Amino acid sequence: MKNLPEKSNHKPGRTLYDASHYKIKTPLGKILLVISLVVVLLLAIRFLNLILWWNAMRLELTQDHDPLAKARVGDYRFLGLSGYEGARKKLMDAVTLQGVREVTVISYFDFLHPAIFLIHSRSSKPYVNLGRMSVYPDKGYTALFFYLSEILETRRKETGTHATYFGSSLFPVLYENLAGYISGSRIGERARSTGQGISFILEPLEDTVYLKIPYYLYFYLSLLAILILSAHYGSTFYISFFYYLGLFLLFDFKKTLFTIPFQWLINLLGVNISPPLAAVISAGIVTLFVIGGFIGIFSSRKRDQVDFNLTVWGKGLIFFFLLLPLALRF
Repeated sequence: MKNLPEKSNHKPGRTLYDASHYKIKTPLGKILLVISLVVVLLLAIRFLNLILWWNAMRLELTQDHDPLAKARVGDYRFLGLSGYEGARKKLMDAVTLQGVREVTVISYFDFLHPAIFLIHSRSSKPYVNLGRMSVYPDKGYTALFFYLSEILETRRKETGTHATYFGSSLFPVLYENLAGYISGSRIGERARSTGQGISFILEPLEDTVYLKIPYYLYFYLSLLAILILSAHYGSTFYISFFYYLGLFLLFDFKKTLFTIPFQWLINLLGVNISPPLAAVISAGIVTLFVIGGFIGIFSSRKRDQVDFNLTVWGKGLIFFFLLLPLALRF
């Protein structure tokens, strides 16, 4: 008789292979290198964001899309990256040379502020356009510091330092507290109502020409980058779509996710979008991105997926996109 094969003790469909035993561990040095590069990349993006806003505000003031622009340019001087003392000295020199002009403005940016305006006025409460807003400074010297977090800091020798949050976000108290910290007197948002800061009128971003550019890049450039990297790393990279949830929570979500990025479509259709409808549509858009983020999480949990073992560089880029809203906002 032929010998019958011995009965196997292993159940059908099971294998002795355990992926966890063969998973290649990433060296600690490489992990630290990726973390360092992510931090450097975030700092670089933050600095580029400062340059972007500086140029957008400068172009908004100097280009002739506004009939009054040419009349204003003669009173302005744009220095680029500079320091406070050097800019103040240039302002004092300009005031001496331009003694007949009512208002003289020196503008620059530094590593903390996308735009700083040093203003000297020979009268009280003149109209001064700063692109993002129109201000009415008191007579004499006034320094205005803009922050990425939509906080305006006012410095005057007579009244000291005051800061005001002028944006619209889901958590305004966060920025009001930050404004209070900047002012050093916990004044924050109350500076506007008490008159201790500066009087201003905001320019609707939708009506500007160049100040919308940062919002286009926040939305479309990031979306393009995430889609390209997802095609390379696989569906796990969809986790990066939570970047848009960060925009939703930290920025004015209606402007950031809908009314500015899709203004071309709104104008094409010729429709009038009310604020409540804009809020609903923006919430719908961020919901789609959040669903995409959860798809990425579920994909990462499927061990049979080709892209399960995402490289350490891919994981670093995911964390980069998750932290990017903070770099753009603060």
